[in-house]
Amino acid sequence: MKKIASIFAMLLMVLSISLSLNSCGGVTASALADNINKTCPKDMGNGITMTSAKAEGSTIVMNISVPEGTDMELVEANMDKAATVAALKAADKDFVEGVAALGCSIKYVYSNGTDSAELLLTPEDLK
Repeated sequence: MKKIASIFAMLLMVLSISLSLNSCGGVTASALADNINKTCPKDMGNGITMTSAKAEGSTIVMNISVPEGTDMELVEANMDKAATVAALKAADKDFVEGVAALGCSIKYVYSNGTDSAELLLTPEDLK
């Protein structure tokens, strides 16, 4: 369980760093994803890597690799939208509010190589 807590701490750091690299002055999800993707792959420590970002319609998809063997059911069970949004706003409130104003969502896809877990933050979640 301590390893899962460590992974989540690192994931929140990934989220805050990915947001701090961008500004939202009237751009699209695709442009935001392109800006994030320019920094990938980004080693976040503890075996966690932000591997890529892409746009799927109005959703910015962040792909994050976690250590092989990580229990993805535990990762999924510990996902907390409210805590994640609070951490994102603490890192860059203007960006988060800009993404919401654009009507964009942010989806984080965590993968251990064989399994994955997803967290989708809708514009309503980001407000």
